[in-house]
Amino acid sequence: MRQPYTLIPPGQRRGNPFYLLRGRKPDGRQFEVTTRCTDAKDAQRTAALIYAQIVANSPAAGAVARTFRDAADAYIRWRNPGKADLGRIERLCERLGTKAIGEVSQDDLVMAAKQHDGAVTGATLNREYTRPFAAILHYARDAGLRDDIRIRAFPERAPVVRVAERQGVSLLISNAATEPQRLLLLWLWELGSRISDTIQVEWSSIDLQAATVRLRIGKRRGHEATLPLPETLVVALGNVPSRHGRVFPWSTRSGVYKWLRPLCAKTGVTFRPHDARRALATEQFDAGSDPRLVQELMGHGSLKSTMRYRHVAVSKMADAQRKRG
Repeated sequence: MRQPYTLIPPGQRRGNPFYLLRGRKPDGRQFEVTTRCTDAKDAQRTAALIYAQIVANSPAAGAVARTFRDAADAYIRWRNPGKADLGRIERLCERLGTKAIGEVSQDDLVMAAKQHDGAVTGATLNREYTRPFAAILHYARDAGLRDDIRIRAFPERAPVVRVAERQGVSLLISNAATEPQRLLLLWLWELGSRISDTIQVEWSSIDLQAATVRLRIGKRRGHEATLPLPETLVVALGNVPSRHGRVFPWSTRSGVYKWLRPLCAKTGVTFRPHDARRALATEQFDAGSDPRLVQELMGHGSLKSTMRYRHVAVSKMADAQRKRG
């Protein structure tokens, strides 16, 4: 018997590492959800359970939701959200629960958000109200309980983009407690590789004579890039007495942050590994490097990802001009 759904393997949706379940509900409407599985057999078992839950909770198989609370309850049965999201949904239901689901509008979202206690920012309102509100209404739309609706988020301030500075990184290196810590900080500054890729590097991937390293790019499904090693990094690597297995002793990012956060607090330097990555990319753009060269250096799968760093470089130059003025 043909299944009423299909499994989409990891990688066929950009940035998605899991099998996706795609199919149609009993009333014919299409759905697509993640199984959160990377193994095919696990995904098949999980898909069967998810589809059974979709059928059981489908409005076509039971009572029709009439109010916002009805729709919210149906959404909860289908999605099984976490504790924090359940609290947000309950807060919305306290304010909108009795209103007919087909009549709920953007104005209702605004009125509900106006009653928020405490500090209010656009980011807070979107997290606490807009996202759960949109999730419920989009579920209701897909279930045929109401017409489509465009939900507008509250304006948010542009995020602060941090770029590491040479002086700060130098201070961290000089205060680091061990040689592996100093080497990692130097590597991040000089090469700008992602921390998750960096801690996986093995000595067999490094050619000190040619001054290159073969780096596996985790975000690109194991793609390998051969990158040049700056002279300072070649010298530091050459001074390591034992060169077998992995270059760095930490297997997870959390292992790095256990010593990096206290080191930052001790020195007063604000630093995350990705800040060094931004610094390298913006320096390349400031120096007039070709975007394709920067893309290869950063290990990006698309030029669009690389060009985000060019915007940071332009912003840095604007800040410098303002300070000079």
